[in-house]
Amino acid sequence: MVVPTGTFQLTIQSGDKDVWSGEVNVPANQRVVVDASKGVRKNVPWTPGQKLGSVPRFSVGTASATVAVAKPTAVLSVSPPQLNCGDVSELKWTSSDAPQVEIAPLGAVARPGEQAIQTKQTTEYDLTAKGPGGTATASATVNVSSAIQAKLQLSPAEIHYKCVEDNVVEDSRYARHQFTFTASATI
Repeated sequence: MVVPTGTFQLTIQSGDKDVWSGEVNVPANQRVVVDASKGVRKNVPWTPGQKLGSVPRFSVGTASATVAVAKPTAVLSVSPPQLNCGDVSELKWTSSDAPQVEIAPLGAVARPGEQAIQTKQTTEYDLTAKGPGGTATASATVNVSSAIQAKLQLSPAEIHYKCVEDNVVEDSRYARHQFTFTASATI
């Protein structure tokens, strides 16, 4: 197999039985030889790797096969990224060459996808796409405003009362008054 530089989980099977399984670190322009019977890994120089350009995903020869494993991609975005408490934002993502895609704190998701999110606090979303070619990550943050705004108005601005003996009564000339309270809380 021809794979990009990186660390991979490799499992060698014979029939339906796992013969060997473990992590394999593949450096640039190196071949990794795994002796499954002894569990030994050895890196040896691979000079064709220095001249290797774009490799087809799969090609077969008379006695060999070449499989190029692509590194996964991950893209995550949020719109709008700034909102007030209770507002809705749209989370969108895409990935390729990754059968396993997760977004923390949402969990496993389909690829590609989108989801409406409504959060009461600033939240970071982290996408992880895992495949045979490695792991790709992306992140996006929804910033939630925590400002509280309030306003109290009285109409009319003055109210007159008069005292008659031990009683306080409203002056009839100003019998109508109205209180208006407006609040906008973004917690």
